[in-house]
Amino acid sequence: MKKIFKVNCPLFQGIEQKEIESVLQCLNAIKKSYSKGDYIWHAGDKTDYFGIVVKGQVNIINEDILGNRIVIANIGKHQMFGEAFSIANVDAYPVSAQAAIDSVVILLKSEKLTSTCKNACAFHKILIDNMLRLIARKNIKLNNRINCITKKTTKEKLLFYLVSEMQINNQYEVIIPFNREELADYLGVNRSALSRELSSLKKEGIISFNKNNFKLLDIEKLKDIYSF
Repeated sequence: MKKIFKVNCPLFQGIEQKEIESVLQCLNAIKKSYSKGDYIWHAGDKTDYFGIVVKGQVNIINEDILGNRIVIANIGKHQMFGEAFSIANVDAYPVSAQAAIDSVVILLKSEKLTSTCKNACAFHKILIDNMLRLIARKNIKLNNRINCITKKTTKEKLLFYLVSEMQINNQYEVIIPFNREELADYLGVNRSALSRELSSLKKEGIISFNKNNFKLLDIEKLKDIYSF
């Protein structure tokens, strides 16, 4: 197998790059390319694999029979998705995974990760330890998302999300992974209402933005209208 991943993937932390090829073979890794809008899997598909984004972005979405959709998470380069469902051995994915932009993904067999390797692979313990740590971190991030979507108003949800992302990056400027429609889906709000709040916050001099680049301009004004 050709080298298809770099050592800075958190799942492979502690494993040398030269050994990663053997690990991927052990996990029956499959490398696939997807165009924007392609589904990696649909809700209801069997949970045979979990994925790692090599290039691009993947959205995890929940869609109902009426066509309503919510973006649950955006998965960026070197991040995993679907691992909790796959390792928990649930029968089917409850959510869909869709390429947000043209993307390259590695799909790995979860059973190969959790079962003993017939070759007595020395890296299984490292992989499992890394996996547990990554799942724990995702749970923390999920709690933050719950806090976000339970805010009462569109403005509160928007500000909570932007400030949280800025805190993660430790700066007052952030590039978010969503366009306007995807951001509205992620926050669970109406797109028109979101646009109105963005325009209002910009007019008030609290934030500035250009496409998906946002900057906090006046923290004191922010404190006046919203308390975190």
